[in-house]
Amino acid sequence: MLNVLLIQPPYVQVPGRFNQSPPVPPLGIAYLAAYIRREMAGRAQVRIIDAFSLGWDQQRVLLEIREQAPDVVGWTTVTLTANFVKHTAPLVRKHLPEALQIAGGPHASALPGDLLPEVDATVQGEGELTLHELLERKTAGRDWRDVQGISFMDGAQVIENPRRALIQNLDSLPFPARDLLPMHLYEHHYPYKTRNRNFATFFTSRGCPFKCAFCTQHVVWGGVERDRSMDNTFEEIEHLIRDHDISFIFFYDDTFTLKRKRVEEFCNRLIEEKLPLKWSCLTRADCLDEDIILLMKRSGCVEFQIGIESGSDVVLDSIKKKVRLDTLKETFNIIHKHGLRTKGFFILGHLADTKHTMRETVNTAIALDPSWVFFSTLIPLPGSELYETAKQKGYLETADWDQFNYHNFPIIHTENFTAAELDRIRRLAYREFYLRPRKLAAYAADVITSGGYRRMFNNFLAFMDLSSSSH
Repeated sequence: MLNVLLIQPPYVQVPGRFNQSPPVPPLGIAYLAAYIRREMAGRAQVRIIDAFSLGWDQQRVLLEIREQAPDVVGWTTVTLTANFVKHTAPLVRKHLPEALQIAGGPHASALPGDLLPEVDATVQGEGELTLHELLERKTAGRDWRDVQGISFMDGAQVIENPRRALIQNLDSLPFPARDLLPMHLYEHHYPYKTRNRNFATFFTSRGCPFKCAFCTQHVVWGGVERDRSMDNTFEEIEHLIRDHDISFIFFYDDTFTLKRKRVEEFCNRLIEEKLPLKWSCLTRADCLDEDIILLMKRSGCVEFQIGIESGSDVVLDSIKKKVRLDTLKETFNIIHKHGLRTKGFFILGHLADTKHTMRETVNTAIALDPSWVFFSTLIPLPGSELYETAKQKGYLETADWDQFNYHNFPIIHTENFTAAELDRIRRLAYREFYLRPRKLAAYAADVITSGGYRRMFNNFLAFMDLSSSSH
């Protein structure tokens, strides 16, 4: 029996003294676990460590790995967790020299050689079929180095094998193995009345056809969008309600409302089946209109999370966002009119930004008035178009992956601003947006509605930390 251990490393989402990032289920490795469990039934045992949600540090993770003594360790990596894997994998090798260590996820897909030779192989793109083939080879004692979709070291050279074709039929995948996750830790902190706090994340599709210059979704999903069938989607929703008593789902699709007819079918079915569910999703302002917003509201949607990015059409053009400010204003007006909540995501410090355009961004945030905002500074992630440009122009302040955090001290400067100036602009943006009487009153009302006094108080302390005077 092959013993497989999949690990979500720990990381700090919002640096600061008061950070308490809510646990979020790591769906990527839950999909991998479910696939391996099905395809290698009776031949492989799979476990998951969600070290981020459990609050485990390196020492605790190592202790668990040693106790479980797996034959295969699979690390999922984003750029922010790359250093953890680089530092921890050699320690695992010391204790378990025979264990095969594999890393996948966005960082391993963007920079195949960065985690080598600390791990034995990195997986590029979707992982289910590639990991399965690797494990079959290991079980049979066969060489795995010609498996499609992986990279490995041959002496001092990084060998990148050809990418594996994307999975076209997403219904062929089993539902994520949520039974292997600490589901009791995943509670929603949204200020909406639900019958409990049980919360799940969910993909009804993979990929996105838009090509925003700051985004890296294409390195895993290939830059194309593929859908699950509606029957398959609803079977999983019903399973979540029945087996996990889920009351709130956040749909992680890159652009949930990309296909109008599909959204209509989804909402009408939710309404017909009277499922006891509230939900929210990620979308774009140019993929919404009044009719679809009203239908989504009727089906239990309570919130839209929208990437706005900038308050300057010039900057929006420079990042290939393909959306205009007038579209943003129109969409937000309709959403507000019908009483739904919004989270607006803004990036300060685009390569085309100036102090003037960043001022426009803050003004736009105040004018659009989302329920909540996130002002992050630009992180040119490996795999994005902006990463290559920033590297070539010498704009990056550091190459330390631990610093590639949206809420950390900025890692970018240009001819138009220094990192310290960008940090001050971000802090001021938070203060100007939230320290308005109407916003403070709305926030107090949310505390009462949600009953999450301690959580909200910690959020307030974290906000004060993020917005207070800088280094």
